[in-house]
Amino acid sequence: MHAQINPAVADQSNQNRSQNTDPDPVAGSGQAPNPPVGQQAIQGHGRRRMAAGKRKARFGVIGHRQGASPHEGSLATHCEDEATVRANVARYKAEYGENATAELHPLIRNEEACLISSSLAVELAKQHNTRLHVLHIITTAEELSLFSNSIPLTEKRITSEVCVHHLWFDSRDYATLGNQIKCNPAIKAPHHKEALLAALLDDRLDIIATDHALHTWAEKQQRSDASAYWQAPAGLPLVQHPLLMMLEFVRQGKLDIETVVRKMCHAPADCFQIDRRGYVREGYWACPRAG
Repeated sequence: MHAQINPAVADQSNQNRSQNTDPDPVAGSGQAPNPPVGQQAIQGHGRRRMAAGKRKARFGVIGHRQGASPHEGSLATHCEDEATVRANVARYKAEYGENATAELHPLIRNEEACLISSSLAVELAKQHNTRLHVLHIITTAEELSLFSNSIPLTEKRITSEVCVHHLWFDSRDYATLGNQIKCNPAIKAPHHKEALLAALLDDRLDIIATDHALHTWAEKQQRSDASAYWQAPAGLPLVQHPLLMMLEFVRQGKLDIETVVRKMCHAPADCFQIDRRGYVREGYWACPRAG
């Protein structure tokens, strides 16, 4: 028996990432054969932080260029306040030294760090009329109140997403999984997970995402060294798991299959106005093309 193996095609697009050294990351971004769906900014996050003045400039530039192209008109941002994170790192290093464990991660990268940063991003987006997408929302109450479900996704100027690992895990899992679930923003207490699912279901959160990170099993297995927590990389290799995780949610009755399709397929295409993606329709890349 012989099987015919057809070449695989990766159906994807990208976001340009902005850093402090970029003079104008927006310029020319729509000239590539497969233009990026937007610009990504690391707002107040580690060594790649975006300085306050340049951060405001990014919002202003992208807001000014709205309408030039649907691919050039959006800004996606990772929101954690670096000053808050640094203060927490100093506090817990002083208290635990090299004996810190991953269970401290949600205390170091806490709710306050997320809310300060995301609130600023939304404020700047409204000020400059910027098309903003906030990546991997994790906290509850006040941060979720920044997002609306009063209008259709295609009319929103500010959108958001939730990652599968923030829906699946909570802070109780650090005891058994440790650095394997160390990621930024951190997986937090159980009530956050419940609130994220509720916001996904009522359309305050628009997309189910992954925030895939290419870390190896060995890198994430750092457990024996005294300094393992501080040395282990943050991020989870997730691109192969999200559909299985969400289908398990369907089996458990937490989601229905229509919501999974809408949040993982339709919504990303609608949110970023990606041509002929996200739906099974004649002529779309999700199905055989006509002719």
